[in-house]
Amino acid sequence: MKFADNTQRDQRVLSQLKEEGWRVAIIWECTTRRKSELEGAIKRLDEFIRTGVGWYFETHYRES
Repeated sequence: MKFADNTQRDQRVLSQLKEEGWRVAIIWECTTRRKSELEGAIKRLDEFIRTGVGWYFETHYRES
């Protein structure tokens, strides 16, 4: 139940941020654990920021 509630809340918040014109980036903690994954995420995040393309960026969630 709690997971479903959190997921619904996250979707509401993301929708509100998009409506207000925000660009959103989510970096999952698991992405920071391996240097190669972190470096790749940083490169993709840098491109997201520099290009201004799209409103949403998220790294892939991976179970540890």
